[in-house]
Amino acid sequence: MNYFGHIGIWDGANIIEATGAQNGDDTLKTTPWSAYASLSTKWPTVSPQTLDIRHAYCGQAFCQLYEQPNGDLTTNATNSGLREMAAKSAYLKYLIGASYTRLATFSSSKQGFRYSTTRLCNPFATSCISTIIQEKAKRGTYRCETFALEAWASTSTKSGYQLMAQYVSSFQNQADIDKWGKQTSFLISPTRIRTPRDVYDNFKRQWWGI
Repeated sequence: MNYFGHIGIWDGANIIEATGAQNGDDTLKTTPWSAYASLSTKWPTVSPQTLDIRHAYCGQAFCQLYEQPNGDLTTNATNSGLREMAAKSAYLKYLIGASYTRLATFSSSKQGFRYSTTRLCNPFATSCISTIIQEKAKRGTYRCETFALEAWASTSTKSGYQLMAQYVSSFQNQADIDKWGKQTSFLISPTRIRTPRDVYDNFKRQWWGI
């Protein structure tokens, strides 16, 4: 570990992390928990306090989407709570890949997608051939703490880092949704000091009551 320390996301089996070591063009790695936990300098595990909110979203690196009559894009969704979603988001970014940056700013690894639309057709035409819209997955740039930050920020639709076709599942408490949006906004704020230690300490705090 360097002077600032190091953090990653545990997915139940492995630590997903931005290492910055050797090949900076492919910084996201998975490390077995047994190897990570054996480090003598390991900080205590942090399990951020969350709320009981479930989201539906595309859980794939490349998403097949479906345009609805109102223009919304939906998918065959994965449905999970916030902790599982943070781990899934981290793993998706690992599958897509990312480069390392020494800066406290970052760019997102984003899912690819494909869908067909009739919205580009002439409204006065008697027939229309659907247009295929698609984008490849996009690699991002991270260092360890910004990778962990964005994985957690993606668990709120209010953060700007949500996953593809993400929406809050039915019958969720709107007050909790707003509280969690406030929490992720606090964590991801560019005005906050970003070092592994600062981010690690902030993960331990509850800020939605402020």
